[in-house]
Amino acid sequence: MRRALQFAALLLAAGCDSKPSELPYPRAHVEVAQHDFGPLWIGEVRQVVFRVENRGRTPLVLDPVRSSCGCLVARIDPKRIEPGHASELTVELHADKGPMALEKGLFIGSNDPQHEWLPFVLKATTRTLYECDPPLLDLPQIVLGDVADHAIALRVADGTPIVFGAPQVPERGFSAALSAVTPTSATLTVRFDGDALPGRRLFHIVVPTDHPLVKELRMPVQAIVVARLVADPPDLVDFGTIERAQGAKRSVTIRRRSQTAFAARPTARVELGGSRAGQSAPTAPTGDAPAVTASLEEVVAGDEWRLDLTVAPGTPATSLVGRVVVRLELPNEPPLSLTLTGRITEPR
Repeated sequence: MRRALQFAALLLAAGCDSKPSELPYPRAHVEVAQHDFGPLWIGEVRQVVFRVENRGRTPLVLDPVRSSCGCLVARIDPKRIEPGHASELTVELHADKGPMALEKGLFIGSNDPQHEWLPFVLKATTRTLYECDPPLLDLPQIVLGDVADHAIALRVADGTPIVFGAPQVPERGFSAALSAVTPTSATLTVRFDGDALPGRRLFHIVVPTDHPLVKELRMPVQAIVVARLVADPPDLVDFGTIERAQGAKRSVTIRRRSQTAFAARPTARVELGGSRAGQSAPTAPTGDAPAVTASLEEVVAGDEWRLDLTVAPGTPATSLVGRVVVRLELPNEPPLSLTLTGRITEPR
């Protein structure tokens, strides 16, 4: 693809007849259709101007503009070029990726019957101006309620003295502050405040600077916030086949995953009768449903509980479908849901 793009750009520059066309058509002429910006800092914005001439006999119209990357921004002035005149194509390259070698293509539509698309090639090699150690703050498991700090070393690679601004954090539950600040380095401390919605998130912490080329440092953060409680086994309680007269019992261990102790105690509730999209949630057992009860017993004070699930003897023969929900009344703590399966049969 890259070679084809370069070849097309060379054909555009070399193949256009330098003499005015004698046919009643527009004729696009571009002396230079490639540009190499050389080394660029990630976050830097540079521009180049290409000249497009109309060496035909009728007006040349340049439209539309298409690019192989959102990092290219192009502007044509004017889009309609009279015979014997020229237009300027201004292209900005936003070096937002890397470090890497970049080669991007820009395509300008035209009404020249010989050049329906005018290809342009832009190259650059991006480098990291703001060196971060680590380059990505990866937090694969942070637990609700546990406040934690994580330090990142920052350094300005080109040695330019700068002023660091206050860090900007867009994500709820996270904050950041700078310390050990010098004109070319600092320590960025990212804090998880312990209060956030569970789940995965990817965001950037932005530190404004007064560097003449790149005005902000962007620190990527990837984090997964998990619940305070965890179950073992984690997802499913399978009773298997149960004879009606015997009943059955299964146990699940509930543990505190967080390092921070809490006074609240978990509660458990059995909900029977499957739930599907568009239907109401499972409900507590009725007189016709299997008799399944749940009880929680503290094994290690504040750290571990045993969840006992019991199918009472004499329960009517039926399929056992439902869930047991363990709740902890603390901020943002999601319910811990375990699927119940099994089948109650008549004695053989």
